[in-house]
Amino acid sequence: MAAAPLLILLAFSLAWAITFAAVIAGRLRVARDPGRLRGVRRVTAATPRSRRVRLATDRRRRRRWSRIEALRLIAETSTPLRVAERQALADALADRNEDVRLGALAAVSARADELAAKLLVTALVEWRTGRARVATELQRQPREHVGPLLEELLGDGPPDVKFWALQVIGRSGSSLSWTAITELLDDPSPNVRAALAEGLPVFYRRPAIALRRLLADDEWYVRVHAARALGEAGVTRAAPAVAELLRDPSWWVRDAAEKALVALGKAGVREALRLLDDGDPFARDSAAEVLQESGYLDRCVVAAASGDAEAAGVLARVRGAAGDALVESAVARVGPGGETVRDDADDEPRLAVAS
Repeated sequence: MAAAPLLILLAFSLAWAITFAAVIAGRLRVARDPGRLRGVRRVTAATPRSRRVRLATDRRRRRRWSRIEALRLIAETSTPLRVAERQALADALADRNEDVRLGALAAVSARADELAAKLLVTALVEWRTGRARVATELQRQPREHVGPLLEELLGDGPPDVKFWALQVIGRSGSSLSWTAITELLDDPSPNVRAALAEGLPVFYRRPAIALRRLLADDEWYVRVHAARALGEAGVTRAAPAVAELLRDPSWWVRDAAEKALVALGKAGVREALRLLDDGDPFARDSAAEVLQESGYLDRCVVAAASGDAEAAGVLARVRGAAGDALVESAVARVGPGGETVRDDADDEPRLAVAS
């Protein structure tokens, strides 16, 4: 009787060992066999083109991996493409199965020719989900193939398609005509106007006029992108218009305006000094923060320590605008002997920027 449990244990151990060995052998076999998945047919570069087309158009779910591999081979090795091959790629990009769509997307993108650009732009229009992935692939395509097709979409495409088209144009460094820009300034979709503002410094050489108009947009996040873009483009003449946003009721807009004024250098500092005595408390506080973030406040502390009355006056104005905290933090950053801890190459003994 005592041997029975031992026999049962040995039987379980033997069964476990056999199962383990079968799993390992199966994995090794799968790793060697390209047709390892159920329903997959072997497809290689030697497979006739007619057979590739048949596999690439087989819509049965269990054949999808064979279909994806056939699509890849068609896209990579078939030049020029036959009509049936083009249709197979287009149909796969519109397939209901996500695996097939994404497989076709990768296959088509690898071609990087005019046909690939046309198919990808069509996918950008037709896909209801996953447009971000299509946009990513479009960014990798040659500008001369993609740019004109995307600009056509800006005329009469739906808002979300226009949005992604502008994203691709900006991120790929393509240009956009002034005619298209003026039409988009009045686009009813704020998302489109925001995308326009974000990309303007990239796809138009002189974005100031359009961006200054977008600074007055009704939607706060359009104003945010416009302010950021003006700072990015270094449009110093727009500093007064950007400074007006320091009175904006939206914190996000004020924050974007602050950062833009810092990026605009001396022009931004001049506007911040002007607004230190403004009647709007938001504007005063934001102006003081611009002086801090630009390093100008630290230079005032250094100059005031050397007896500069103008610098001392600025510090007093900052205390009146935003309290003592900003000035005290600037003092804490200044080392012994009136030397600032910040390493600003633009430091000057006197505050010539204020004049």
